[in-house]
Amino acid sequence: MPAAATKSSKVAAEEVDLLADMNTEPAQVDDDDDFDLLSDMSESDAKAWVPWNEDDQPRGIQGTVNHVGTVTQDAKYGGDDVPYVELTSKDGTVWGIRGYSTVLESQMNKVIDAGLRAGDVFAVVYKGEVTNKKGDNTYKSFQVKTKHIGH
Repeated sequence: MPAAATKSSKVAAEEVDLLADMNTEPAQVDDDDDFDLLSDMSESDAKAWVPWNEDDQPRGIQGTVNHVGTVTQDAKYGGDDVPYVELTSKDGTVWGIRGYSTVLESQMNKVIDAGLRAGDVFAVVYKGEVTNKKGDNTYKSFQVKTKHIGH
């Protein structure tokens, strides 16, 4: 057997089968249902960060980014894709931050567009309900910071 064939056979035999742990059964979907096969692949272990709804959550979190992507809002909120960042905090908690709020969505999109990637440090703080300058509306306020780590 030629040397090149031996080398490629050895590499193929040592490759990790990423599909081995995935369910290979076809998805069961009604013709009229919307679905996203990727929506649950990165969020399986993440705890949703919703500090404005739940008292037991921190108002600010920081950690190492595991995944950057999007998630789809429920149809009752428009069904749009919003930014999603999954990170692991210093205590080992895996958090999923979804840009459901307009302000958070805008700030997350800015850092994602600037090149946020897995391995970077991401921090977000919920600053509470704020009244706009005209005094006729309130909104949820956030602050986002990132640090790129040697890419």
